[in-house]
Amino acid sequence: MKKKEQGILTVEASIVLTLFLLFVLFLFSFARMYRAQNMISHAIMQSADALALESYIREVAHDEDANEIVKLGNQLSGLTSLSEESFTSLRSADIPKLAKEKFAVAISSSDAKTDAILKKLGVKGGLSGVDFSVSKMDLNTNDVIVYANYTLELQFPVFGFSEIN
Repeated sequence: MKKKEQGILTVEASIVLTLFLLFVLFLFSFARMYRAQNMISHAIMQSADALALESYIREVAHDEDANEIVKLGNQLSGLTSLSEESFTSLRSADIPKLAKEKFAVAISSSDAKTDAILKKLGVKGGLSGVDFSVSKMDLNTNDVIVYANYTLELQFPVFGFSEIN
């Protein structure tokens, strides 16, 4: 080999290695983002199901039945997501607050654990960073609509993007 041709392989290998490392870092970021989106979507579905069950209980339960229904519901779920404090209609309930409570229960057994899990997945602000303020009850159709707004922080910023809303 001639002396002029000896450095070509080194330059080519360093370019390929750099591109490969960038690709691997992108895959790690994408996998973390996918896990976060998947867990949050699942928790939103679970919170919507819990609100649907609770709305049914609120509509059909009478005050004398409330304690028994709450006790049965908590035994079946293994959690304490149902409370005796309010069996009034969901029309007068604070839907964003209820949605956030059900969301936290769907991810973990306590708010502290939920916060830690969300922060590990890159949700900016953890549990307090998930905003349910636009969740509402459609008074025309009696549907409860659950929205969650949050920001994901990328583990390895790509092309200047460090967050995704």
